[in-house]
Amino acid sequence: MLNKTVLASPVTQGRDAVKQLIAYHNHGQEPAEMPAFYRLTGEMVLVLNNMKDAYYVVTPTTCSCPAATYNPGQPCKHARKYFPQPKATAPTVDSIKPEGKWPGGHNGPVEDEIKAVA
Repeated sequence: MLNKTVLASPVTQGRDAVKQLIAYHNHGQEPAEMPAFYRLTGEMVLVLNNMKDAYYVVTPTTCSCPAATYNPGQPCKHARKYFPQPKATAPTVDSIKPEGKWPGGHNGPVEDEIKAVA
């Protein structure tokens, strides 16, 4: 049981904890103003919530915000903003006009052609 790896979701952090973390990353120098977001690494961002009392921990696959909790498996707005995913490209179509299936590339008999045959 000691060798099991436990995968936990990120935990929302308070302003004081983030302030200490920023001071640690800046070698003891505290920030003059608390930022709206702080990128810890290339894979982790701290984002200030709307009430401005806590920071969400955001990674490319998870987030500690309520939206990520209520919609598991879908990226929340924080993950989409700070870790943009490549958009799926739709196949390109040259024209919406259907291709002809009759001889000569026509889409069926035309009245002039019907009269000429008769």
